[in-house]
Amino acid sequence: MRARAPLGPELPTGLLVLLAVFGTWGLWFIYRTSFLVGDERVFCLFDDAMISMTYARNWIEGYGLNWARDGAPVEGFSCPLWTFYMALLHLLPLPLRFQSLLVQLSSLVALMANVAVVFQLVRRHFGCQRASHALPAAILTAAYYPLDLWSLQGMESGLQALLVTLAVLLASDIAFAGRRRELPLFAVLTAAVLLRLDMLLPVATVCGFLLLRGGLGAPRLRRWLLGCGAIIGALLAYEVFRWLYFHDWLPNTYYLKMTGLPAGTRILRGWLVFRDFLAIAAVPLGLALLGSAALARRRPQYVLPLLIVTLQLAYSVYVGGDAWEWSNVGANRFQVIVMPLVFVMLGGLLNVALDRVRRRPGRELRLGPADLYALAPATLACLLLVDGLAGIDRADERRRNLLVLDAPLHVDLHRDTLIKLRKLERHFSPEARMLTVLAGIPAYFSDFRMADTLGYNDRYIARQQALLRLQSGDAAPGLRLPDLLAGRARARADGVVRLRAQVRRVGATRHGLPAAGARRRVCGRPLAGLTRLAAAGPPSRRLHRSRACSRSRRRRRSTWALHSGRGRRTRAAGGCR
Repeated sequence: MRARAPLGPELPTGLLVLLAVFGTWGLWFIYRTSFLVGDERVFCLFDDAMISMTYARNWIEGYGLNWARDGAPVEGFSCPLWTFYMALLHLLPLPLRFQSLLVQLSSLVALMANVAVVFQLVRRHFGCQRASHALPAAILTAAYYPLDLWSLQGMESGLQALLVTLAVLLASDIAFAGRRRELPLFAVLTAAVLLRLDMLLPVATVCGFLLLRGGLGAPRLRRWLLGCGAIIGALLAYEVFRWLYFHDWLPNTYYLKMTGLPAGTRILRGWLVFRDFLAIAAVPLGLALLGSAALARRRPQYVLPLLIVTLQLAYSVYVGGDAWEWSNVGANRFQVIVMPLVFVMLGGLLNVALDRVRRRPGRELRLGPADLYALAPATLACLLLVDGLAGIDRADERRRNLLVLDAPLHVDLHRDTLIKLRKLERHFSPEARMLTVLAGIPAYFSDFRMADTLGYNDRYIARQQALLRLQSGDAAPGLRLPDLLAGRARARADGVVRLRAQVRRVGATRHGLPAAGARRRVCGRPLAGLTRLAAAGPPSRRLHRSRACSRSRRRRRSTWALHSGRGRRTRAAGGCR
């Protein structure tokens, strides 16, 4: 039986230095995600995270868990526990432009805790008698840019990674060290399934591993059954809440992601994006998986992380990957949560290699010059490979991203969106209903009643056929047919928001201000990210255009005919397509 190595004074000091450096880097990254709107600095999350922030804000302000502030509530978020935590943060007396900062700081704490857990996991269970170095795995975890980016921009990925790594640590303590860690383990697993429903995959893997490893003995089986009962009870309780509140058994995002495309097309798309992931991480990932599989019979502690990583990567392929694969991040949100376990396995393999080289009885376990010469190049090589910093396309861009020399992903879009939203607020009353593509930022930073074009928060749209890009050989799970959306959503909205739109006032009073209740048109070129603002009647009226604008964008007079049950009214408006 392998003797567990004592914690020496050098490596914990190295861990503290690493955490200090990583924390400083994380604070700088968070600052770089902020921007100025006028004279005010605004902290903003990734738009998907801002959807959850919108639910949290509306809940605290008395609208319930309702994204649109109007109509029946729809569960347009995939992370209940993270959304409820955001709601707690909104109880603090802070302006909206600072609320995202609290979420980012929370994610930074989760990432730093994950680095510490990785360190402890390698030291306890993946060390050898003559080599038990955990700092390389901790460095790789801290420097893994995709996990840092998704987490620090407000996604729940950092907390997911922490819960997965912590579950492996506690399960390994139970299975290989004989410690009684069932209570904290099942608390972690319960939090995981409440965080995201698809966390059931690693949770079930951990529970199955413990059952097979511990056998069916009465004392351990009783604790196992109680823990699994707590997990199932928490799931059933939330399912009852979901049905009573949202009148659905699954979140709306499930239908948006998993329906509308043939399963074969979705899996093919998942394989294509996984192949792009392998183009960056194939070497370290292959070494970790193959090396762990080779050692699994003699060192069973490699079995659990090997199973979790393999199943999670297969799940990423099954669901078709992520919607943001084009962003050159390096890994999607389904893959990054298990990459710390890959680094744990790599750290263990490095220890095995050093142990076989240094078979000298009686030598103390410490970080000497010989170890440093072996650890530093191996850690640097893995870092260059997993982050795609050398030898691949766009490596220079990835180096600039890691050093935060450029603004992080979509920060410019977030700023432009908020600037345009402020312009719209000067031309529309707060009770207006707006149609939008970016479902997070416009809904969170305004008081408009919102309508969603992509179906995150719309049951009807989420269940429609998905958009296929056959010419590029790419299918986009979660995107619905735009002509269907335009016809449905415009019938419900007073306006639609699009990036770089130019506001043209209609129905101004003699004082040059918009008349009460007057509708607006905003015209401009279509750009990805936001929808355009077009005039539309309320749901009880049918809106059609009787004369089209010139393709040469010359201003002409056009007539909008509004029909209702009470009669017909016609008015003229100037504009262009």
